[in-house]
Amino acid sequence: MMKILFVASTNKRGTVVPFIAEQANSLKNQGHTVDIFGINESGFKGYLINIIKLRRFAKQGNYNIIHAHYILTGWVVVLALLRKKLVISLMGTDVYGQIIDKNKVKFSSRYLFILTLLIQPFVDHIISKSENTAKLVYFRNKSSIIPNGVNIEKFKQIQNDFRKELGLNKSKKYILFLGNVSDPRKNFNLIQEAYNIIAKNHPDEYELLTPFPITHTQVIKYLNVADVTVLSSFREGSPNTVKEAMACNCPVVATNVGDVEYLLSNCYGNFISDFNPSEFADKILKAIELKKQNEGRKKLIDIGLSDQDVAIKILKIYDSILP
Repeated sequence: MMKILFVASTNKRGTVVPFIAEQANSLKNQGHTVDIFGINESGFKGYLINIIKLRRFAKQGNYNIIHAHYILTGWVVVLALLRKKLVISLMGTDVYGQIIDKNKVKFSSRYLFILTLLIQPFVDHIISKSENTAKLVYFRNKSSIIPNGVNIEKFKQIQNDFRKELGLNKSKKYILFLGNVSDPRKNFNLIQEAYNIIAKNHPDEYELLTPFPITHTQVIKYLNVADVTVLSSFREGSPNTVKEAMACNCPVVATNVGDVEYLLSNCYGNFISDFNPSEFADKILKAIELKKQNEGRKKLIDIGLSDQDVAIKILKIYDSILP
């Protein structure tokens, strides 16, 4: 049995993002101990404050492996000089910076790219979520591509009247956008333009849902009532929204970012679209039409992206770097 320490940023409530918590639980289900050290202070000063805190915390736990999520938390571990085996997960946004338009990164966030290059000699293994992130890893002998897994026991088709619970109309067809409409990287304008085309040709038949922010439990409910989930981002690592929708057999239409092509290619009932509103609208309608034949869940399981399959892959990496 291994003792593993996750190091990750937390929100104002002191909790990590759901996919990190799920990954910790999946490792626990394999019989290992996983603790989480959360960093809830923001900015460089906030991260620097946690160097000493982490050093004290880690010494008490006698951990075999420290697994940092995101580049800045990785630097906190490195600077804490813990002399423990270190794995870092590069998510995507933490590597290429803040996207403000197609192929355009906010200049002030480009330092993240530099930090990604500089940290690599100090870690024992680097996990990237998709090939586009892995391209920045020059230590190829200690690099792996492992997307986040999905808890397929939680994310599944559920026979329940969530439409009534969520205050939705039983007769309408719903297009679900789970991202933050104010985040430039998520490119919500494309969804809005595609929806306007659909609404013009099919008045009162379709409705666009933008429920962000919602809890993980609510995400499951929305995926079970939606007729299609859409993702229009300019850039992603391995979008969890797509995989969670697939697990619920909710059709997906997405732009070709991150590992979307790997996830959706040859997956009946799901579509990849260009950044053209007319094309996006057309594929939304096709996905809804084929909803009952959707094979998203089957594809997700076939490519080994259940949370337990991913946990086994991660444990193999831990084993490979331990004495």
